[in-house]
Amino acid sequence: MVREASSPWGPDVTLIPVRGLPLVNEVVLMHHPSRTLVVTDLVMHLPPTAPWTSRVALRCAGGYPGCRATLLERLLMRRAVAREDLTTLLDLDFDRLIMAHGTVVESGGKDALRGAYTWLGLS
Repeated sequence: MVREASSPWGPDVTLIPVRGLPLVNEVVLMHHPSRTLVVTDLVMHLPPTAPWTSRVALRCAGGYPGCRATLLERLLMRRAVAREDLTTLLDLDFDRLIMAHGTVVESGGKDALRGAYTWLGLS
């Protein structure tokens, strides 16, 4: 894991580039004091109460129900590199998972992220 030595947040925040999705240029943020992992497009998590149009659209994209990677991620990922990326992320001490698309996973975020990528052969 690479810690940003010149990070304006100091040791409380780690920025981790996700190399397995080169077209997305995702960078994950780990906030250590709150044990929170913040992602953008790595996973999506729509609840059953989301608008029906959102649920249908995400189901068509292969990312619903639950916390999932979409079909686009599955198609565009460089799988060997993505396995390394996800292993690095899953080695972090986090419980809460925040993503750009969907609801926050307040507890069990590591299990949710692992479950979203079982198709990569992660255990």
